[in-house]
Amino acid sequence: MTTVAAPDPEDQAFRIWLRILAERLTTDPEGALSSQGVLVFLWATFVENGAMPPLYFAALIGAHRQAHAQRTVTALLQQVHAETGRRLDVPVRYSPPTERDPEGVVRIGHDVVQGVDLGDIHAEAAEDCSAFSRTGTASSGRSAPTIESGCTPRARCPALSGCAR
Repeated sequence: MTTVAAPDPEDQAFRIWLRILAERLTTDPEGALSSQGVLVFLWATFVENGAMPPLYFAALIGAHRQAHAQRTVTALLQQVHAETGRRLDVPVRYSPPTERDPEGVVRIGHDVVQGVDLGDIHAEAAEDCSAFSRTGTASSGRSAPTIESGCTPRARCPALSGCAR
């Protein structure tokens, strides 16, 4: 991964790209800019890939959520096993983008991960993992079919080379 300059949230091309993403995706990237982690993720993605089309960026958001949700769930399950001796299985699944869900969907158990900021993803993953491990179902009680996907985005996601936290 190349070194990326400090984020410039006022860069006009960057702002135009964020508006285009907000019009086409369910996540509002401009609204999430208050998070330094989201700003760094979006800026690095923009610098490394340019103003990529929303469909390509959607694959990165899905991969970003899936990678960080999986890391959190794995760490939590290892901690549970170390402290209790119990081995739990909490699935983290990714469904590719569809017309209805243009970013794809990452689920822990049956609950959808919606965060972009690493802290939000980690908190959602911990809550969903806890609920799923207690009941075998997620806290919302939703049950939607999901599929495992080997989908990898074509563009580079700066966050997937290592967690910044």
